[in-house]
Amino acid sequence: MSLIYNQELADEVTKVCLEAFKRLPKTGKPVSDREWTLLACIVKQNMKTNTNIYCLEVVSLGTGSKCIGRNQLSARGDLLHDSHAEVIARRAFLIYLLEQIEIAEKLNRQHLSINEDNVENIDNGKCKLKPGTKFHFYTSHTPCGDASIFPKQEWDLECVGHTVEEYTGSNDKGPESIISSHDREPPNKKLKVENEKFIVSEAISESDHIIEKITDEGKKDIPSDINRTGAKVVKGEESDPLLPGLSYHTTGVLRTKPGRGDPTLSHSCSDKILKWNVLGLQGSILSIFIAEPIYLTTIIVGPCPYSHDAIYRAILGRFKSKLDKLKLPAGYKVSEPILLQSSLDFSFSNAQVNKLCSDITKLMPSPSALIWSKSSVHKNKQEVATNGRRLGITAKALNTPKSRVSICKMNLFQRSLGLLQNPTFINLYNSVNSNDYENFKKSASDYQEAWKLLKEGVLPMWTKKPLHLQHFKP
Repeated sequence: MSLIYNQELADEVTKVCLEAFKRLPKTGKPVSDREWTLLACIVKQNMKTNTNIYCLEVVSLGTGSKCIGRNQLSARGDLLHDSHAEVIARRAFLIYLLEQIEIAEKLNRQHLSINEDNVENIDNGKCKLKPGTKFHFYTSHTPCGDASIFPKQEWDLECVGHTVEEYTGSNDKGPESIISSHDREPPNKKLKVENEKFIVSEAISESDHIIEKITDEGKKDIPSDINRTGAKVVKGEESDPLLPGLSYHTTGVLRTKPGRGDPTLSHSCSDKILKWNVLGLQGSILSIFIAEPIYLTTIIVGPCPYSHDAIYRAILGRFKSKLDKLKLPAGYKVSEPILLQSSLDFSFSNAQVNKLCSDITKLMPSPSALIWSKSSVHKNKQEVATNGRRLGITAKALNTPKSRVSICKMNLFQRSLGLLQNPTFINLYNSVNSNDYENFKKSASDYQEAWKLLKEGVLPMWTKKPLHLQHFKP
């Protein structure tokens, strides 16, 4: 059965994600009627054996909206610096991949999806996905950063199955800003102009087609404000004008996530997804084991303030001409995932919780982040993190392995080193530098070359983290 990429598929993918979240235990989930969070998942799609029927399976899941400031970062690799749902889902995906590699090695096979018979051998001892395996990325809200910047009216008209009132807070519970759920600040109201034939306005975004609509009463609704992001422009990029209305933000620039007083060094989810679209989801360490980058087939966003043009700009379009000029290593490419929006609500989204909250002043983001992968690490139970560590850690256990979540740098580093001890990977073991985390990552030469080309040719202002944060030992 051929797959059609439309809203029906978006809803199918979203449904399995919402069901996966619902099946998890209550621990760490938001408090009903008071706390909201963001949900992101990576969903595997493959064909059932000897059939033309495809199946969808959630392989990683994350929730969260927090980020650690630069003064809190750890040089031991033991803290999760970025706890936005999209980042957690992608890092949990690495746990899924690592376990698939371990299983494949035990069975002396060189594939990540091991439940089928069409096995191919790879000469260099690296694994690769079976043909036909695809991955979909679901997020309950527009990614923070550049994807969240667009005229209010644009998402107003693109909204799938929802009314403006659901997002503007016109439910007698107080004002609700039409901005990114990652960080909120109140925008200006929409301007109504009577009996005007034309209006001269500044450019709103890189998109040329801002829609204006004429009402029956002869009034023109014009977008007088933009959906805003709390993500901050990185040093060296064109700064935000911060002027009223449409001129508040600069579009197309790199941004870091906001922090409470202490700025972060973590790039926005828009920027990170753009990076994944060139380098793959597997990252540097897993590129040591995997023959080819793993790219997303679709990106699916739940019901929320949304602009197809803004998301395309954020994850690809803003740098398209430069990206097209890159001469990437074999296997690497500029991937263009299909962008879709779902009509199915996440019950703990800001908009849904806002409907149920009796006192809007008590509405708050959940302080916890959930981490889950389809692996023996998590089985049917999630990890819960807060402030980059496991929830419930005592002061005595701080800075010990007990405080670490499975997806922190140190744990991924140690597990990868352990994997290299297996006979299948003896040649890889002899070719890597395992002295410390930074040098281990550099052993993935093709990935590092692609990242170097991407930074030099497209992202020269990408934030550089202090080297002492990367040189921890296993």
